[in-house]
Amino acid sequence: MIDFIAETARYYPDDAVERTIAEQRAIYDRMAAAFTPPRPDGVTVEDGVLILADRSIKLRAYRGSGGGKAGTAVYLHGGGFIVGGLDSHDIVTARLAALSNMTILVVDYRLAPEHPYPAAHKDSYAVIKAVMEGALTMECPNHYVVLMGDSAGGNIAASAALWLKDQGLRQADGMVLFYPGLAPDPTPPARDEEAHAPMLTLAEVRYYKKVYLGDHEPDRHSSPLLADDLSALPKTLLLPVEHDPLRDDATLFAKRLSEAGVEAEVYVGTGLVHGCLRAIGRSEGADLLLQKAASFLQITTGETS
Repeated sequence: MIDFIAETARYYPDDAVERTIAEQRAIYDRMAAAFTPPRPDGVTVEDGVLILADRSIKLRAYRGSGGGKAGTAVYLHGGGFIVGGLDSHDIVTARLAALSNMTILVVDYRLAPEHPYPAAHKDSYAVIKAVMEGALTMECPNHYVVLMGDSAGGNIAASAALWLKDQGLRQADGMVLFYPGLAPDPTPPARDEEAHAPMLTLAEVRYYKKVYLGDHEPDRHSSPLLADDLSALPKTLLLPVEHDPLRDDATLFAKRLSEAGVEAEVYVGTGLVHGCLRAIGRSEGADLLLQKAASFLQITTGETS
């Protein structure tokens, strides 16, 4: 992890959050591109769009050599609700497609501050609903649907499961959350123990939340840990990492899911840092997180016993 952190720092300066939004996005895009290797053999991509009455949402589907026929995992990218897009998490989504027979569908949701809360959430809900209803023009099998996301995207995925429940819609078949932020303010003790963790500090978490939420008070959809009732949510795999102020959002969410009768597993990546999925292929710990997620997809879809 030390080499990965140092290499990331060469692209992503410590004062990034003090730059303009345009500069932050340019920095993030350069960093993401530098950590994006060629896609695994057999992986194909298809770009598409969901057209709504007032906006369009760009999408990208990744499929492995089996054609992604086992179902669809809707992947919501991280980036603090401010940065990221269809290209930024290719290292993750392409490999998930290669390691499972799921179609991995990435959502290019609207970003803050131009589009504050709940814009990113609403875009993601609309795509998930369209997948559930078979309303996309892209081929996205809906007999099994899994919600996935990292960091800010993990927040949206958990929120989407609550939204589906609220709306009385079909629930997802599973959920995978990589180092998600789920509380109005990170959960102790990680909030304090890892306040100055490399890759993501407590101050940065609070900055991203402020930019996205603006004057909006946190609610159960911006902060799923505020929900009183977590019953009837899909079985969930939570993959937080040790050195991250968000770590215990995931451990607490897993505990509350279990108490609500939902099957939940949590695995904390020892020695890992927020954003470590970009170290896939160079870190055994990051590789293990990805493999756990891929195995969950296979089991969820019945591909393995």
